[in-house]
Amino acid sequence: VLCSKFPKFFILGVRESGISAVKKLLESHPSIAGTKDDVEDTDDSQFFSGNTYIRGLHWYQNRFPEPDNGDTILFEASDTYFHDEESPRRISALVPAAKIILILDEPVEGALCCIQDLQLQNNTNYTLREVVNADATSLKSLRDIKSKCLKSRAYAVNLARWLQFFSSNQIFFVDGDQLFEDSINILNKIQRHVKAFPFINFNNYLKYDSKKSRFCRL
Repeated sequence: VLCSKFPKFFILGVRESGISAVKKLLESHPSIAGTKDDVEDTDDSQFFSGNTYIRGLHWYQNRFPEPDNGDTILFEASDTYFHDEESPRRISALVPAAKIILILDEPVEGALCCIQDLQLQNNTNYTLREVVNADATSLKSLRDIKSKCLKSRAYAVNLARWLQFFSSNQIFFVDGDQLFEDSINILNKIQRHVKAFPFINFNNYLKYDSKKSRFCRL
C-alpha cells in the first residue's frame, strides 16, 4: 500500500450537481489527477459507500493512476459519499487530513431534476408523492430514487455527520447553481484550497462552449 496513491481531496455532492463536470475540468491541471477513466463508476463500485469496501486498499489504489511526481495530487469524485452514513468515518480513518470539496445545489429544484433523470433512465413513472412516501416496503427502484434524490439533499443532516470527522476548515463549499456560470473562478478557488502546485490560470486550459453553455477542456 503506497501512501502516495491515496487521494488528498474528495469532490462530493449530490446527483445532478455537476460533480462529473468539475472532475473533468480539474483534471486539466497538470498536477491534479482523478480516478482512471476506465474504472467502473457505479454506485456499487464506490469504495467507501459500496460493496467494494471489503476488497481492500490495494483494489482501491488501483483505481488511481501512478503519480507522475511528488507534486501530483490525487482525488476522487463521488455522488454517494455525502449522504452515506459510513463514508465520513471510513475516509477520515484513511485520510484524516483530506480536503473536502462539497457541491450543493438548490435542493427542491435539484431533487426534481434528479427524479426526472432517474425516471428516464429506469423507464419508470412514479409520482412525486410515491417517491416522498417510499419506505422499506416499497420497490427497490422507488427506494433508490428517494435515496439518491431526496435523502442526499437533507443537507443539514448529512453535513453534521461529516463535521463529526472533518473540521470546517477542511471543507470548501461550491454553489452548484453557479458552477457553470463561474467555472474559472470556482476552479481557481479549489486549486488554492487543495494547495495544488503550480497555481495555473484555468483560462489557458479551458474554453467556453456557447452551445452547451459551459466550459470544456481544450
